[in-house]
Amino acid sequence: MSISILDNESFSHGVNRIINEELTKAFDTLETCNKNERHEAIHIVRKSFKKIRAILRLIRDNIDKDLYKSENQFY
Repeated sequence: MSISILDNESFSHGVNRIINEELTKAFDTLETCNKNERHEAIHIVRKSFKKIRAILRLIRDNIDKDLYKSENQFY
């Protein structure tokens, strides 16, 4: 699945939606994995966080510098 902003949504709403989808995917993966799937679950969560950080890098010139720094460090 590619990451894209829908035609009928604003840019900021699209970015928020994409980040929320990635966070939901990461949370659901961790919540539903069993002990045998732990390594694959961690891999999926790390990929989701990398996507979120990539989005933050793309929009960093349009958001507060401190917000970018703290969110980037968090993920």
